[in-house]
Amino acid sequence: MKRTAARSPQKRLAKLSNTALDCLEDILTDDTAKTADRISAVKLTFELMRQQAAPAAPEAPEAIRVIFEPGTEDWAG
Repeated sequence: MKRTAARSPQKRLAKLSNTALDCLEDILTDDTAKTADRISAVKLTFELMRQQAAPAAPEAPEAIRVIFEPGTEDWAG
């Protein structure tokens, strides 16, 4: 199959994502697939669902982050 340079990476990724989800669905619904393959597909599906349900909030660029490291208990005085 010849790939054309005219397609944007975003369009290519969208097409590949659809193909990947179709493949995942095929594995999940194929009673003849190996049990290990179906379990892996189930785990991946749940992980994708978890990511969709709770997207990470972007950190504000002006946010101040404070990190306390072990061994610095005397920070308070």
